[in-house]
Amino acid sequence: MIKRIKRKDIVYTGEFVVPGKTPYGTYQAHINRYVFARRFVKDKDIVLDAGCGAGYGLSYLADTATSVVGLDISSSAISYAKSKYIKKKGLNFVYGDMVNLPFVKGSFDIVVSFETIEHLKNTEEFLFECRSVLRTGGLFICSTPNKRVTSPYTKKPTNPFHVKEFTHKQFSFLLYSYFSEVSLYGQYGVNLIKRRPVQIISEFLSAIPGRQRIKTVLNALNKIYCQKGNIFFPIEKGIKEEILDRRFGVTNFEHSLLYPQRYLIAVAK
Repeated sequence: MIKRIKRKDIVYTGEFVVPGKTPYGTYQAHINRYVFARRFVKDKDIVLDAGCGAGYGLSYLADTATSVVGLDISSSAISYAKSKYIKKKGLNFVYGDMVNLPFVKGSFDIVVSFETIEHLKNTEEFLFECRSVLRTGGLFICSTPNKRVTSPYTKKPTNPFHVKEFTHKQFSFLLYSYFSEVSLYGQYGVNLIKRRPVQIISEFLSAIPGRQRIKTVLNALNKIYCQKGNIFFPIEKGIKEEILDRRFGVTNFEHSLLYPQRYLIAVAK
């Protein structure tokens, strides 16, 4: 008799994505990155998702990779992931520290890490660990917010969960310290002329009492805006119950002063 695992609920705090609870735009950006990574992990024996959060991304990767391991330092996230996704073939979840990976050297064909590096104080140790667990010829696929968009005027990131954010030059320079080849991609272009007044107002509102309620309203309006008049199309066969928004797709990186991409994605070797 198969023992059923009771699904554990998890509260969305903004630190990592929780399906069904995360704002529309943020969720779309994340799932588009996993769909982008599918082309690289296809037919690979074993893939690591370092900083997997609630584990939703492993379902995307496991459709093309033989096996995928998700690791996160949040015990609640790992418990949630195990209760919801562990039944899918080829998935496994491990509790652990990103700057002290509990794996032997050369364990993985590919290491994926989306929106994790900006949360860490020891970014150099994290990259060293990721490189060490890669097999010869392995790939490191990593994403992070573009500082030019998310916190252009402050040294400290405006996101309270972020320790450090990077411009595209800083991000590339950091990766070249550990990998010999780095291909840079971008995601979700932002019109700075239109965005700046809204960003200033949002930052002001977030600092006053009742900010959580204000955030809830802004997120709801953002979801309505993103869905209005947009073109949707089903994700490729094998991914169910999701709709992919083209505007959040990953493209080649383009350096633009007025229309920069909100997210930076790198494929390093």
